[in-house]
Amino acid sequence: MIAILVLVNSLIFFAISGIHIYWALGGKWGSHSAIPANFKGEKLFLPGVFATVIVAAGLFLFALVTLGNLGIFDEYISRDYIHYADLGITAIFYLRAIGEFRYVGLFRKVKDTDFAKQDKKFFTPLCIFIGTVSLLIALLNR
Repeated sequence: MIAILVLVNSLIFFAISGIHIYWALGGKWGSHSAIPANFKGEKLFLPGVFATVIVAAGLFLFALVTLGNLGIFDEYISRDYIHYADLGITAIFYLRAIGEFRYVGLFRKVKDTDFAKQDKKFFTPLCIFIGTVSLLIALLNR
């Protein structure tokens, strides 16, 4: 059971990391609805290549941490650190799912932009899923 949960979350992290690398290299697919926008539809920020690579690296690291639950890094790092990192990943994704109450998450007020529609349909549910699987991994692998 743990192995399946670990592999599911790791594959999701690797895939999302890959999408960010694709964007950093100039890819456009999906990028039009990946950034929150205000009521007028104006993007709130435009991340550069460096910021996009940092996000990709963080997601890649989350995948490695999650894989650490299978014991493949036991020679290098204590499983206790992996456990606490899993709880940190859980918190990050649950907080992202809750959002900041205006543009992002379950309680967003802006609802008619491309991002808001994608956030409702895909991004927030995915964050809840990732957070829940990360929590299950942390609790079951103790």
